[in-house]
Amino acid sequence: MLLLNSSLPRVFSSIVSSPQLQQNFLHPVNFVAWRMLSSSASKSKIDDKQHIVIALGGNALLKRGEPLTVDNQRRNIREGISSLSAVLRSNTVTFVHGNGPQVGLLALEGAAYQKQTGAIPMQLDVLDAETEGSIGYMLEQEIDSALGDEGCKRGVITM
Repeated sequence: MLLLNSSLPRVFSSIVSSPQLQQNFLHPVNFVAWRMLSSSASKSKIDDKQHIVIALGGNALLKRGEPLTVDNQRRNIREGISSLSAVLRSNTVTFVHGNGPQVGLLALEGAAYQKQTGAIPMQLDVLDAETEGSIGYMLEQEIDSALGDEGCKRGVITM
């Protein structure tokens, strides 16, 4: 299993061998929560399983009106992953995800901190990287948990 982040299109061309997958990664994707992109499906050369791309928007990790907390995001990820366990077990899966709400919250926190202390807030690229890592980490944990022993055999990475 391979877990990729949607904010790294420049590296995808060296990772993804299918021209159809490259096209989907290198052009803007309308992120739809927990929807498989059937046009991106192909056979994996490694294990002859179907390769499926699942796109998650940043809003898929939080329901409208929910506070942006790790517990809420983790619960929503867990619920989504559990509904995909059969897909995860029988296919090679690539996740891509958005992180707009998460970056927005950190930017607001930085602005509030700047008002209080005068400290310059983090730049958006740093906030983007921070949220990419934390979302990828939570996805990895929930995928490993859903797959149990099989997750250890297959491996899950964040890139």
